[in-house]
Parts: sequence; structure tokens; C-alpha cells
Amino acid sequence: MHSHSRLMQLKVKHLMVHKRRLVEVPDNATLADALNTMTILGIKPVANRVRAVPVAAKPDQWLGAGGSMIVESDKQSGSARKQYIGVVTMLDVVAHITGDDGESGLDKKMAAPVSSIIGHCPEGLNLWSLNPNTSIMDCMEMLSKGIHRVLVPLDSNIENITGPELARVKDAIKCMTSTKEEDHKQLVDGKNRRVLWTFSASNLKGCHLATLCSWLPLNALDFVEKIPRTPLFTAATSTPRRELVTCHVTYLAQVIHMVTTKRIHRVWVVDQNDRLQGLVSLTDVIAAVRSALLARAQDLYL
Repeated sequence: MHSHSRLMQLKVKHLMVHKRRLVEVPDNATLADALNTMTILGIKPVANRVRAVPVAAKPDQWLGAGGSMIVESDKQSGSARKQYIGVVTMLDVVAHITGDDGESGLDKKMAAPVSSIIGHCPEGLNLWSLNPNTSIMDCMEMLSKGIHRVLVPLDSNIENITGPELARVKDAIKCMTSTKEEDHKQLVDGKNRRVLWTFSASNLKGCHLATLCSWLPLNALDFVEKIPRTPLFTAATSTPRRELVTCHVTYLAQVIHMVTTKRIHRVWVVDQNDRLQGLVSLTDVIAAVRSALLARAQDLYL
């Protein structure tokens, strides 16, 4: 009971205690620059494996995604130094590379400014933010609707600067351990089949731009089995290969332990014969835990 009460009393700022300076890119950076930032920083444990970067621009020149107005300000003068206009994720990169926008050639696609690809994926149509004093329960409500990242305005690590940091779904889940439903249509054809591996947008993060073009014709299984072992893959010797994680009859607490210790975003649900039945995502975990906490709170007041 004490642990439930403690969790419900936590605030968003408690998720941000050990956060480092926000990794970002300017609005005029190319998509290749953004991918390079995620690749170089993502293979260093100290950088916490960057999979998305906020896009910063000069203030008052942009309307942020979804009409947002999130700025970094000078604490002494109060003047705005920069404005955050959106977040570019690995999924945006993949959507742009594979999209039919009239551009031919990977080089041209990767030369596009990051500001032009904000919102390629539905989550990027809005730039979400939370007050640091927002309760964990309210934060969980937002994250349970398919939102994976929110900016949290905090005093910066740089003197005299007030700016945002990034809170993620994983931060909330780790906190638990110390609605738009996610679309699972991709599982229709896979049900009752054997799960071989997981392929996600972040698999492309270790790719050099020069070699990515030659790898695009590969099927997904060939890519995840062969490419990460090649010297041309940036993360080949720096990041341990992710293991395939599945579960049969598993408690939610065990699933939470899996996603927080094994660097995974989803756990495949299989039957006793290892045949695919569905998946549990981070969004599912957030929604389930929040629902359980609310139910427990109601029971206490009955």
C-alpha cells in the first residue's frame, strides 16, 4: 500500500533528476545531420541511446508542432534564446526515406532539412510538454495514449538558462519499478507463427549514410541477422545486440522488469508452443499500471 501511495504522490520532476543536457539539432540541420547525431550519441552509454532529437530554431519565427510555443529563456533578462518546434524520431527518418514524395535518390532525401519532416508520423504532429510539478498519474494518462516523449521545462544545467528536458515512456516505467490504442494490425498475419526477431526503426540508427542505400533492398530478417555484425555498422562493437524477448504466462511486474533491463520497447506474447498471440508495448504497460493504481485508490476510499 505504501508503494502505491508513494508512486501516486510523485511528480514529473522526479523523473528528471539524473537527466543530462538535452541533445538537439537546429532547424536547418539536414536529415543526415540528425541521423548522425542519433548514431554517434546513441552508441555511447552516457548519452542514454538517443532515438529522437528535438528541433530548435530562432524564437518567434516558427509555429511549433501542434501550435506549441516551448522556448529556452535567459533567466536574467527573460528573453527567449531558442524555440523548440518539434521532435524528429527514427520513425520520421524511415518514413521520409521510404516515402513517395517525388524525390529520387537517398542522398537527396537525406539532404532535406529536419524542419521539413516534422510530423511525418502522427505523434510528431504535436509537440507535447508537461509542467515539472505535474503528477505522475497525469503524466501516465498522457503516455498511455500513445505519446512517447514530452518536453519538461526545467532550470538548465547551463548557468542562467531555463529550458526543457525530455521525459520518455521508459522514464515513467522505471519510476514504477524503484486513449489512442496502439495499432497491432501488423500482428494479424503473424498470429500463431513463430517469432524470429524484432525489427524497428531504431535498427537503422547504426547505419552509415554511404552504405544505407545498398542495404535498403535487404529483407528485414537478413538485415537484423547480418548487418549489425559488419564493420560498416556503427554500433557493431559498441552496443550489445538486443535479444528477442517473449513471454508465456507472465506477471506485469516481470514484463516491466524486462523492458527496463533489456532495452526493449515491446514484449511478444506467445503460447506454450512459442506461437505468436500478440504483444505488450510500453504504452500498454503505462495504461495497465495507471488503471490498477486508480482502482486501488478507489478501493481505499470505499
